[in-house]
Amino acid sequence: MFRVPHFEVFEQNPVFEFELRRIKRLATPDRLWLYSALIQAIPPLVMLALYFVAMNDYVAHYFQNNPSAGYYYYSRFDEWIGALAMFILGLTAILVVCGDIYYMAVTVHSINHQVNSGHWDMLRLTPMDDADIFEAKQVTAHIRGWRVMQLEIALRLMLVTLAWASLLFPVRAFLNGEGFFGSSSAWVSLFRSFQSRPFYTLLTLITVLSLMATYIWEPRWRMRSLTSLGLYISSRVHNVSLSSVAAFFSIIGFHFVQILLIFGAGWFFLRVLVDYSFAGYNYDVYPILQMLAFILVIGIIFLFYRLSERWARQSALRAAFRSDL
Repeated sequence: MFRVPHFEVFEQNPVFEFELRRIKRLATPDRLWLYSALIQAIPPLVMLALYFVAMNDYVAHYFQNNPSAGYYYYSRFDEWIGALAMFILGLTAILVVCGDIYYMAVTVHSINHQVNSGHWDMLRLTPMDDADIFEAKQVTAHIRGWRVMQLEIALRLMLVTLAWASLLFPVRAFLNGEGFFGSSSAWVSLFRSFQSRPFYTLLTLITVLSLMATYIWEPRWRMRSLTSLGLYISSRVHNVSLSSVAAFFSIIGFHFVQILLIFGAGWFFLRVLVDYSFAGYNYDVYPILQMLAFILVIGIIFLFYRLSERWARQSALRAAFRSDL
């Protein structure tokens, strides 16, 4: 299901074992794996149960009171779902900010503090390879950030579960007495779409699932990138106060560049779609262009995190073990 950060260390690493003993909670791989499994399974199941309980109560109340006011009940339940989704989105946004700060906090003083205390020079005098020492710092940061990252993934899984439940099991179908596979359900719409336009329906489904997977796994990519960036700042800026300021502005710049790249790609493909529509070409190509646009955005997000993590890790490794340190 997932691989906890402990297994990124392939050989015995005394520095990693020492850093691991300083983590008070969820330090062992078994405990961290169990925590991850529970935090990814329980919240979506609770959300699904909450949706069905609320819908059952709503349907029962509808038939007991005023069955003629169908649209009123549709809209009221949809408003409740929308409010719940906005609440989860708000919590997710707060956790994104708190998580980014936490990822930086666990790394931005991890190297410069030891440099100032003289412990870093002692580590460099050991026969351990520089890459192994840095690997211990990085994996420890991943373990510390993993707990917060899993909370954010859990919130995103709850939102995805709510969205799929409202699409596949809409309250309208139950109020109309249609059940799970009524005409109002997305199951039926998807089946009919596959019958009429199987290729384009498959493209749309692949695009939606890819976006959903990106939305769920994005916190993991961001955590790895920001912890590497925090280690780079810690290896370059030895003043504790200045490193904290640099970390704060690095978070802002990190997201600014990310948003700029995504909006740039979106603007480019929007121009392509608009020019294509005004040119009067075949509209059957639209789903393909839309899928390419979303794949481009997903690719930009992944490459941005991947390249930024690699650059920060390599730069931090060079800066932490430079000869004039």
